[in-house]
Amino acid sequence: FSMAIAVVSAAGQASGLCVQPRPGGHVENLGLYTLSLLDSGGRKSTVVSICKKPLEAWESEAREILAPVLRNAQMDAEVYQDEKRALIMQRRKCKDPAEKDKILKEIHDVGALIKSVPREPQLIAEDTTSEALAEVLSENHGCIGIFSAEGGLFDTIAGRYSDGVPNVDIYLKGYSGESLRINRKTSPPVYIERCQIAI
Repeated sequence: FSMAIAVVSAAGQASGLCVQPRPGGHVENLGLYTLSLLDSGGRKSTVVSICKKPLEAWESEAREILAPVLRNAQMDAEVYQDEKRALIMQRRKCKDPAEKDKILKEIHDVGALIKSVPREPQLIAEDTTSEALAEVLSENHGCIGIFSAEGGLFDTIAGRYSDGVPNVDIYLKGYSGESLRINRKTSPPVYIERCQIAI
């Protein structure tokens, strides 16, 4: 039963729903953190699979609908990247300062056309690091559901991928609906206005 409620909460938060008990009052996230304990052979995997089916069906349908858009965005990005590289090479070979400035402007113009390619919509995550979870959240309007019949998530939270150093911040913020800001030297900044996770 708790798995079904968690899946419904993920669907609700993905569709932008929240709870505001009093007009003008505080806003509550729909994300629930649930834990079902069953013995081995208790059919956890079957229950999880049945509960996730509606979300997986939505993901599949959305992928099918968006496939041409995503494919075109990927091709556009590749074309603009190639065009930008060609202009950079052309500028390097150029001797005339005025022409170099003109080419530089073209490089900036083409660079402005390069957009990050959107990823397929995702409602469910399973085995993911805290860092990757932040990226998934940022690409999915701050919402994700983490559903699994196994307890690997607890190993991840406890530091499986971070040398045993627990990283719980994203899960705490995902429960309470706080904003999330991550800045790393090796990756672009991540900002999520309202982080929402259902487990």
